Amino acid sequence: MDTGIQLKEGRTYRISAQESPDYRDSVFSCTADGSKGVLGRFFDWGVRSPGRLNPFRYLSPGKTKHLRVLCDGSVPCRRASFLTLIATAGMDDSQPNALVIGKGREFKAPSSKVLYLFCNDWPGGVYTEGENRFRNPRRKGKKALPTYGNNHGHLIVTVTELPRSR
Repeated sequence: MDTGIQLKEGRTYRISAQESPDYRDSVFSCTADGSKGVLGRFFDWGVRSPGRLNPFRYLSPGKTKHLRVLCDGSVPCRRASFLTLIATAGMDDSQPNALVIGKGREFKAPSSKVLYLFCNDWPGGVYTEGENRFRNPRRKGKKALPTYGNNHGHLIVTVTELPRSR
């Protein structure tokens, strides 16, 4: 989602998020940090496992789904789960550019671009532009949004530009 906030390269920002009580991915309760509860964490672990260890890959043979962001490029790397809040400078959500925000984080803007935020999930499709670039182009209606079509609730997000330290 385009926040309309223009980041300034090198400036420090704080983003914090609070989830609504009904924030969930399908039936799995979540927080801005991702899946919660034993079942949610087990599902998250299962679908993140590579290759034959992933029991969900057998639901569509030949395909293993990956979350849009598994971890970010920061040091130390921050892991992302289902519905974890992610920030990017511009629309580049590749691992080096994605920042795992979760419930809150301070970071230095890597470039002077518009701040984008999204809740981490499976990508729905490819080769489209703009905000709908993760739609599944082979489907219509709600089925075109397999990523977010089963999600519920919302996040209240606050973005603060911090003063320069002296």
